[in-house]
Amino acid sequence: MTTAPYEELYKLHKDPFVHETAQTRMAEYASSVGFKSFKSMYKKYVESLNAQANTLYIDDATHFTGQPLELLTGGVWEAEDDGVRKRGGGFEDAVACPHPILPVERLVNIDTGEEKLKLAYRKGAAWRTVIAEKAVLASATKVTELSRVGVAVTSQNARSFIQYISDLENLNYDSIPERKSIGRFGHIPGEGFSPFVEGLIFDGDANFRAMFQTVHSRGSEAVWLDTIREVRRMSVTARILLAASFASVLLDPLGCLPFFVHLWGVDSGTGKTVALMAAASVWGGPGAPEAAVWT
Repeated sequence: MTTAPYEELYKLHKDPFVHETAQTRMAEYASSVGFKSFKSMYKKYVESLNAQANTLYIDDATHFTGQPLELLTGGVWEAEDDGVRKRGGGFEDAVACPHPILPVERLVNIDTGEEKLKLAYRKGAAWRTVIAEKAVLASATKVTELSRVGVAVTSQNARSFIQYISDLENLNYDSIPERKSIGRFGHIPGEGFSPFVEGLIFDGDANFRAMFQTVHSRGSEAVWLDTIREVRRMSVTARILLAASFASVLLDPLGCLPFFVHLWGVDSGTGKTVALMAAASVWGGPGAPEAAVWT
């Protein structure tokens, strides 16, 4: 195996931007022809040069192929496609994660002020993300919960994993984007109505994330208004339920107590279900695969 590609790349190491651009381009080409270990082999090549010249060249950044962000590692961590390791540590203590992972967003909940981190990680070709509570990322016993979504953190590497994520967040605090987040629908004092707040991220239960993401503007407001006017004209029950639906979001800003509307009837075919669907249509498409808001 020739060292020519590594020699040409190393000539550029004094200019970090040009060096990184060339390294990424060469790694992508190598991968396209079936050689997946270009970056790790280049690192070993540099280490061999350092050993020969008795010099030290430390690359102080993450080097994951396709990474969403490039973050500083403080010269403490080696963050390559084959995983994350601590420089100079023993093997057992040094491995933080056997695959690429890094924090890419800091989420601050509008309601509670609680901070969470969105982590991007790659196993195979595709990058995935997971939102984790700071309490989980600070506990060696709790952080193993991330294994449920495929993050390779175990009781053996948990402490190194925690230290790595903490170091990267602290070293790159101003570089990691901060976003507003919420775990519910509804009125948000001083902000607007969730989910219609610009840049808002859902950080609640994963079971409700799909519902949150499907609420968006769709359809014709004029058609909906004409239809609902006709429904109100035909049914007192529909008028009551529509009023309750609109009033529901006013409770919080007006400081009112909650209320209940009991829709009761023995006989079928009297329009109870249709009236409920009309009330739900104020906020979305009842029975539709997407809860689109009619605006």
